[in-house]
Amino acid sequence: MALVKFVTILFAAVAIAGSAAAKPQSQNYPVRIGGDSGDACAARVTTLNTYKGRPILVRSGPGNQFPILDLLWDAEEWAIYICDAYASGAWRGIVYTFGPGERCGVSRARPKRVQYNGDCAQGWIRAADIKDLAD
Repeated sequence: MALVKFVTILFAAVAIAGSAAAKPQSQNYPVRIGGDSGDACAARVTTLNTYKGRPILVRSGPGNQFPILDLLWDAEEWAIYICDAYASGAWRGIVYTFGPGERCGVSRARPKRVQYNGDCAQGWIRAADIKDLAD
């Protein structure tokens, strides 16, 4: 099992290096939060669709052409909030952190739609990578 995880991490590292080198993207898409009467972000992700132990790739924008920023292995260890969507809905803008997510500041109402600039990380994942949500 450790060998499989090591090989997966090695593969992901090569993918990260190759993605950034092969397809540079000068424009990133910041995640936006708020814009309605509810919380600044719509829901918290409780389960990710990891396939055969492969991580979920967090990108700097909504598309495979954007560089990989991070790898998410298990939603139970992370606080992951869905805050934004792009075009056809195939990509979701997320705000995330390891452990409890109170410091992200996305659990209160924010009537105006603004770019996220809090203490937590942000990025984009494929909508298909999200399995279960909690309100």
